[in-house]
Amino acid sequence: MNKVKRILVTLSAISIATIHTANANSDIDTVGRLGGQMSTVRLMLEVYSLVGMDIKYSNPGKILNKSIAEYEALISYLETHYKDDAIKQSIARSKKKWIEFKEALLTSTTLKDKAKLKEMALFVHAHTRGIIVELSTMKKYLLTKQKSPEVKYLNAAIEIGASARRLSAHYMMKCWKLDDPTIEKHWNNGVKIYSDSIKLLKSSSFSSDPKFEALLKSSERGLKYFIMLGQMQKAMPTLVHKKAKDIYNESIKMQETIKSTIHK
Repeated sequence: MNKVKRILVTLSAISIATIHTANANSDIDTVGRLGGQMSTVRLMLEVYSLVGMDIKYSNPGKILNKSIAEYEALISYLETHYKDDAIKQSIARSKKKWIEFKEALLTSTTLKDKAKLKEMALFVHAHTRGIIVELSTMKKYLLTKQKSPEVKYLNAAIEIGASARRLSAHYMMKCWKLDDPTIEKHWNNGVKIYSDSIKLLKSSSFSSDPKFEALLKSSERGLKYFIMLGQMQKAMPTLVHKKAKDIYNESIKMQETIKSTIHK
């Protein structure tokens, strides 16, 4: 009887450990999705500017609609899978901020007056941070629950993709000649976060992996590319848009490598 009891206790412990591991893995995957949406919200601002400049490359209207759907799908997922008070409160704030933000984004498909489009673009830019702050808040909350020291590297990889989108979005605003005095400040902040994230990943054990190192070096070249084009007088929006997409995809690959280590 005692032997049976010991077996049941052992099985129960294994089940609990498995559930905790599954939840931890799920949280890490959610961190990746939240980081992805931080990039995507900036992409929304970017493609709004592309529409405003009548640039048809990569079909910005389609990208905007897809990005909106992805954001709303993530919020729905969070509502279903997370009952933590911190997450629930952030979701509530996010949904409240999202209503006006989404309405403003959709004016890119309805407004024909260029002056009004520019005016609405300033509103979109001013409210982008409010949306991103809640995504970042949820990401930080889930990261603090992790015991693995590698999470700081995961966050750095996420920030590379998000910073590439930040730089691209603000480059488009500059090309469009939006009357926004904060563009340079946000650009410089993006360069710093991008640079700091690269330095952190270079100091990690991941950089000794040839494939990871190649991705990291490519991302570093991408930062130099952004800085170079940002200093040029000639506007090259399609090149910057493509480069931001490439770097974002590289950041996803780096995240997957880091996540596989955390999941072990």
